Amino acid sequence: MAEQRLTRIHGIVLAAGWKKNGAVTEVDLAGYDEKKYRVVNDAMGKRLRSHIQRRVVVDGLVSHSTDGLVIKVRHFVLDISCPPHQTVRK
Repeated sequence: MAEQRLTRIHGIVLAAGWKKNGAVTEVDLAGYDEKKYRVVNDAMGKRLRSHIQRRVVVDGLVSHSTDGLVIKVRHFVLDISCPPHQTVRK
């Protein structure tokens, strides 16, 4: 992986890998910036697995790999600024 930069991303946690029994093994972060980030599968990444399809705010180190953007999560909180299924109007 190349250079890393500390970044805050608002987005939704998505399941990205599964065991044969259906258990989630990997997650992605679909950022509101319309970019997808693969979450590093360390202790913090594993904690995100319990928040599939939830809105979150993530602070982490973003880098580029041959497969795309990767984020090593340092901290995350649930994003309660926009409740699920609420329409936001400009």
